[in-house]
Amino acid sequence: FIVLFSGLTLFSVFKKNELIDFSLIDSQLNQEPIQDLIPSRSAYAEPHSFQYMDIQYQVKPIANYEIWGLVVSHNDIDGISDIYHDETSVDTKDLCVIWGDNILNNSFHAVSYSSGAWTCYFEYPHGTTFNANQLSNNHIITDNDAIRETLSQVQIGDQIHIKGELVSYQDERHPEYWRASSTTRTDSGNGACEVIFANTLNIIAVGNPLWRLIYGLSWKILTVLLIAKTAVFIREVTQ
Repeated sequence: FIVLFSGLTLFSVFKKNELIDFSLIDSQLNQEPIQDLIPSRSAYAEPHSFQYMDIQYQVKPIANYEIWGLVVSHNDIDGISDIYHDETSVDTKDLCVIWGDNILNNSFHAVSYSSGAWTCYFEYPHGTTFNANQLSNNHIITDNDAIRETLSQVQIGDQIHIKGELVSYQDERHPEYWRASSTTRTDSGNGACEVIFANTLNIIAVGNPLWRLIYGLSWKILTVLLIAKTAVFIREVTQ
């Protein structure tokens, strides 16, 4: 049984993050993000602040923003590839998403996606149809605990909707530095990520609910079996 559930757990690790067929993607994801620049003299452009983990953050709104996307990658705050974020960070999980023409067929399956601490990387074989201007890496911050909880649940393959503001922000420990948002989808490299102060974050559809269920059950059963096996072994060697 240990071998069986070890194999099932390992197999389900890959299956639970497998990207779905394009025919299962909600039509809302076909549209471009909606961006409306906020005039600098507008009252809505005034900086506002919020507190998280006893740290004060200052936020400067740049544009109202709304995006629908398929999550193809995100950083891992528990992995060695991201030493900058943890559960105490105001920005935890960065969501790399695609939309529009990229999801009109299954060509996006041929693209390899990965995430660093601050960046989303992608590459694809010659001949693959892919629009790099319909992919973005999004740093999410919020003052809403429910939105942070939803963000923690988002996984690769999920279809999401985010509404809020593109912003620059700083924390009181480093008042000289502002992390600024991009305001175009056509840039790349350092500074190309969108920084979104989220007022709404919805998971439109979960990517692979069955395989996620199987993964959750299989590793728990495997853990119980290993504990039981260890207990039996200890009892036998001590008798």
